[in-house]
Amino acid sequence: KEEDRPAAAQQVAAMVANTSLLGEMVEPLSVEISGNRFEGSKILGAKISATLAEGREAMEEELDAATVDQLLAAIAKKDIVVLSGTVGDHVLLFIGASADDLKLAAGLSQSIVSTESLAFSDDYAGKDLAMLGYGQKAAMDTLIQSTGGLSEMTNGLRDGLAGAEGLGDTRDLEALFQIVAEREAALRKLAGNEALGMVAYFGQGLKIESYGGSDGGMVDYKSSNKLGHLGDSEDVVLFADVTSDAVYDEKARDYFEAIFETAYALGMKVADAPLAGEDLVQYKEMAKLFETKFRPDMAALWDAFASDFGNSLGQESAWVVDFKGGAPAVPGVPAKLLAEGKIPRISMIAPVTDRAKLSASWDKMNTTLTGTLAKISEVTGEEIPMQKPMSSERGGNTTWFFPMPFLTDDFVPSVTVGDKWFAASTSKNHALDLIAKAEAGGKSRDGFWLNLNFKALETFADETLKLVEENAVAMTDAPLDAKDRKLAADAIAILADLDRLTVHSRRESGVLRSSVHFKTR
Repeated sequence: KEEDRPAAAQQVAAMVANTSLLGEMVEPLSVEISGNRFEGSKILGAKISATLAEGREAMEEELDAATVDQLLAAIAKKDIVVLSGTVGDHVLLFIGASADDLKLAAGLSQSIVSTESLAFSDDYAGKDLAMLGYGQKAAMDTLIQSTGGLSEMTNGLRDGLAGAEGLGDTRDLEALFQIVAEREAALRKLAGNEALGMVAYFGQGLKIESYGGSDGGMVDYKSSNKLGHLGDSEDVVLFADVTSDAVYDEKARDYFEAIFETAYALGMKVADAPLAGEDLVQYKEMAKLFETKFRPDMAALWDAFASDFGNSLGQESAWVVDFKGGAPAVPGVPAKLLAEGKIPRISMIAPVTDRAKLSASWDKMNTTLTGTLAKISEVTGEEIPMQKPMSSERGGNTTWFFPMPFLTDDFVPSVTVGDKWFAASTSKNHALDLIAKAEAGGKSRDGFWLNLNFKALETFADETLKLVEENAVAMTDAPLDAKDRKLAADAIAILADLDRLTVHSRRESGVLRSSVHFKTR
């Protein structure tokens, strides 16, 4: 409210000025910019550096003297300015390196609002706005670059190993660290940044629209998703659908492979080092056991998964979760609870592009796991045979699963495979239903989709609480505690105001777009 703005400005100024904990490292600051008075503080880098220098001895326990010198010199050059004041009807808070960086436009003709930068917001001028934001491309580039990556750590480890003693010849590790850095750089090259525009407004809840921003390169925005209609049912609680970029997947696979290889090589280098200690002796024995017996198996499993399996499916995949699964017949659970209770059904579905490779991947995994269990049996002295999967056929699709007690068609971790579709699910029925819907086809969508249905979640929670309350005596020989029931009911009541959360990322006319709708009832 207009009458509250002066008080709000004073409160912000008070918070900015309240820097007594920093003592002499802060000096008060008052400046006038374009006829507006700003009050605040300057946090002095030189003072901070001098204070840190008093504890130099402790710093040199972790860092060499030259690095400490560089750190203190860098901090000494960095001041932080915090200012606040009022501009017209608004309270302004500024944080930066210098008060000179706080620049105010002299009028509309010199303001960013007179340019095309904020053109994205024109369609929302009549909305009940909650937020308007804009970031230049240069700012987005700087922001993404400053986040760094794993290579910053691996480069440091590589440089540290070059002068380390006790691990012997570390040139192989240094080469692996370099490979990790190179593959991460190749992955980051697929990313791109654009100027970011964002607006949030109230309308059937909260809506957030963004234009541009950062694109990591993971999503193939040019391809049309064929599985978007699988999330249309009101029974679906969670739905996600995306077509991943093939080049990104390949480079990501190479990157993670390099990380695993480097971590393994580092572990083995430590195992070979002449280090003492009871824990290290045990570690060395385990490392030797893994190296001699299980390393080939792990390599074979990774190859089967990354090569054959990874190249046998299409780029699109959808995840579907509902609460329509029937409860398994677990002994000791009341019959009514088993008959009426529901459990989540979680499925992932993707198109099959090469069934021969898909079959080959399973043959390799099965052969490898059979050998691995034989080795584990040898080490432990207990026979652990490889379980043989069972299968069932329907409509040209084969469902494979391992036999376990209490399984039903609606509760059986399984894989269903046909010439066109692959589904991994906790429910055979759910997988087959999704494959049938995928085969029938429906409306296509583009980009990344996410849908969370709070109504279905509330219905499930209500029904479950009611069943638990009705069967509490049979389950625990005591009725449901009133305090526990109230706590559960209060938690469910939170959902009563919520409808659904939808997220849609795509490209429109070449511009990255994202729409988020937190819909209320």
